[in-house]
Amino acid sequence: MAPESTAAGVVSPKKTRPARPDFDQHKQELAAIDAEIDKLRKSQDEVRDKLNKTDTRKGPHADKRSKTLGRLQEIRAEQAELRKSRGKVFDRQAALTASISKKAAELKAQQSKLTYKTLDEIDETITKSEKQIDSGNLKIVDERRLSSEVSAL
Repeated sequence: MAPESTAAGVVSPKKTRPARPDFDQHKQELAAIDAEIDKLRKSQDEVRDKLNKTDTRKGPHADKRSKTLGRLQEIRAEQAELRKSRGKVFDRQAALTASISKKAAELKAQQSKLTYKTLDEIDETITKSEKQIDSGNLKIVDERRLSSEVSAL
């Protein structure tokens, strides 16, 4: 048969069937792979056995290991103490910060209640009141009120 042409004018090659797989060859390849897996498993088992036989608690490095573990426990204990003391410091700092902010709020509240902010304002008010009293134009009741205000300031 001749190659078929399509509407676009492109010629497509003739399609061929793939060859049938050889089951004997496939079985041989599987057997080879299984043999390799068995070989690797045996090797893995040997390594595991060697690892299981070695005990790090006994042997030439046991003393060094126990000293290192003891030092590790000491370091952990030190760290725990430092964390506790640092926590106490942070708690104290938080308490002091809260106390300072509370006192600052109280101070602002007291200052907002005051009618006079500076000493100059107080002195001005005293001077003004004394001038009014000395002028003699006030009633006795007003003079007493102003004189009590001046003594309170």
